[in-house]
Amino acid sequence: MTGDVRAAVKNKSAKFHAVAAALSPNILLCVKDIIKNTPADEAYEALKDRKLLVNLQKILSAYKTLLDELAQIVDKIPEVSGDKLTIANVERQDLDLKAFLMEVS
Repeated sequence: MTGDVRAAVKNKSAKFHAVAAALSPNILLCVKDIIKNTPADEAYEALKDRKLLVNLQKILSAYKTLLDELAQIVDKIPEVSGDKLTIANVERQDLDLKAFLMEVS
């Protein structure tokens, strides 16, 4: 929705209908029960919450796919490196954040 439309939509019922009209077909499939049986109260919130949940599930699914691909790559490292694989010892020094900030400033 554009800023002008958002400014014009003041009450929650109007928000619900404006948002529902602007949804993509994919999202409409996920919220069709809310559209068909609009809750008497908090309809806009129900629609917004469901849309957020659907978007979150899509994001998590995409990250899971990427992490699975990364895990497959990591699993192949010993196979392609043969006997040449060495793991270096990594040491980390935890600096006091305040001391570090004082040093930098």
